Amino acid sequence: MSNLNKLKSISNVRTFKENEYIFHEGDTGNDMYILLSGRVSIFIESKDNLQIKLCDIGAGGFFGEMSLLEGEPRTATALAVENTVALSVNKDNFEAFIVEQPSMAFKLLKGLSSIIRALDEELSCLKKGCQYVIPPADSADALSDSTSCISAANPEDLKGILYHDEHGTYEGESPDTDVLYIYNKKTTCPICGKEFELPVVSQSKLRLKSIDFDFRHRYEEFEPLWYNILVCPCCYFAGYSHEFDKHMDNLCKTFTEKTAPIRKKLAFKYSQPRKLDEVFTAYYLALHSAKALDAGPLKSARIWIQLSWLYKDIGDEKMYAIAIDQAFEHYYNVLYGSSLTRLTDEQDQQCCLILGELYLLKNDRNQAIKQFHSAIRRGGGNAVYNKQAQDRIYYVKHEMK
Repeated sequence: MSNLNKLKSISNVRTFKENEYIFHEGDTGNDMYILLSGRVSIFIESKDNLQIKLCDIGAGGFFGEMSLLEGEPRTATALAVENTVALSVNKDNFEAFIVEQPSMAFKLLKGLSSIIRALDEELSCLKKGCQYVIPPADSADALSDSTSCISAANPEDLKGILYHDEHGTYEGESPDTDVLYIYNKKTTCPICGKEFELPVVSQSKLRLKSIDFDFRHRYEEFEPLWYNILVCPCCYFAGYSHEFDKHMDNLCKTFTEKTAPIRKKLAFKYSQPRKLDEVFTAYYLALHSAKALDAGPLKSARIWIQLSWLYKDIGDEKMYAIAIDQAFEHYYNVLYGSSLTRLTDEQDQQCCLILGELYLLKNDRNQAIKQFHSAIRRGGGNAVYNKQAQDRIYYVKHEMK
C-alpha cells in the first residue's frame, strides 16, 4: 500500500493474535478494517449457535465496510486465523483516508455494485416466474417436451452402469416455493463447451436453521440438496457449480468415450418442478463424471454423504446404509489412502470430523474419538472446528455412556 506511514497517521493500526476475534455478529461498530498482514475468516452464526465460514480475507483485503457506511450492527463475525495487523478506519477519518487512497473508494463501490447487480438479477428472475427446464441434447434420441424427464430403453440396464444395484425409483417433486430461492444463470460446460442456462440457488434468500455434525446445512422452507448438482444437457458432465468455472476441454474425448454407455441408454433433463428421481440421477451422473475424470476420492466422498442424506430423507434405509458405507470408504481414502489427497488444514479438519461421525454410525466410539482428536490443531487450524471436535470428544466420552 502506497504512503503507508501517512495512512497509519490518519487511521489506527490494530494487531490481533491468532484465533482472536476482531468482532462478533450483532456487535455495534462504525469502522472497517484493511489487512496489512495475516488472514481473517468471516463467519455467520446459525440459529443453534454454530458458525458457518463465508470466506477468508488476506493482506490487502478489507471487511466491516457495511457497518462503517450504514452504522448498523455487524452482520458477521471476524476471526484472525493468523497473527494479523490491520488498519482501522472509522467515520471520523474515512474521508481523509479516501483522499489519500482513492483506489479504496473504487474497490468499495465495485463491491457494492456487485451486490446490487446480483440482487437485481434475482429480482428480475422472480418477476418472470423463474421456471426452468434444461434444453434437450442435440441428438436423435433427445427428449422432447412431452417425454419423461428420465428415459431409458430399459431402466434396469442402468443398474451397475450408473445407479447402485439397490437403488429404486422414487416419487416426489420440489415444492412450488422453490422458485423463490433460485434464479437462472448462463454457464458453459467445462468439458464440451456447450453454453446453457440453469437454476442456481440464491444464497442471499436462504435462512439457515441448523448445521448437523456431519456439516449438513438445514434451511427454512428450502432444500438446496436438490440443486447442488449441475448437469450439462449435451455431454452429461455433472458436478458442483464451482467445477463449471474450470476449463477441461482437453479431456472431452476421454470423458465422452468413458460415458458413452450411459449416454446410449439414458436421456436426461431437469424439469420444473424438479423430480426426486432426477435429483438422484444427477448425483449418480456426478459420481460417474468423477470416476471418468479420475477426480480423486474427495469429490466422491462428498457426493456419497449427500446421497446418504437424500436416502435418509425418503426413508430408504437400505440405500442409506449403503451410501454411508460408501461415504466412509471414500473419506477414509482421502485421509489414509495410498495416494493421499492434498488438503488444506481446514479441509483436513472437516474430513476428520465427518469420518468421526461415520465411525459413530458404525458404533465404533474409540475410532470416532481418534478422528475427533485428529481434527484438533494445537495453535492453528479453524477455531470453530477445533471446538466442535472437543465438544464431540466430550459427548462420546460422557454423554454416550
